[in-house]
Amino acid sequence: MVKYVLSTLLVICAVHSYSAITISYKDPKADQVFIMLTGRSISMNLVDYIKLKLSDFKRLTGRKLTLKETIAFKVTQKQIKKTIRKDGTIDLQTFYKQSREPFKWHWRGFFLGLLLQL
Repeated sequence: MVKYVLSTLLVICAVHSYSAITISYKDPKADQVFIMLTGRSISMNLVDYIKLKLSDFKRLTGRKLTLKETIAFKVTQKQIKKTIRKDGTIDLQTFYKQSREPFKWHWRGFFLGLLLQL
């Protein structure tokens, strides 16, 4: 019985120590990360997406883009460009960081809008 208890404690300690080990990884290169374009099943790496012009993007998607879509395209290009380092790797912390703050209601602006209408 003592052997079973000791072997169980040894297994528990071994499993606990293996689960505490962290694996370090290198940041991926920008030409190794692929994204899917909306509307089509076309994937391209981030370097090509940054270099993509608006006319090429229209040709790839096969339709004319609205003003909102063109602005979103340019904004995402700039955000991705900021996350790529000079050595070609991607800074994953800034890549996955939420750039938007949650919506917050501003009562002063609400009442000011009501008063200016009158």
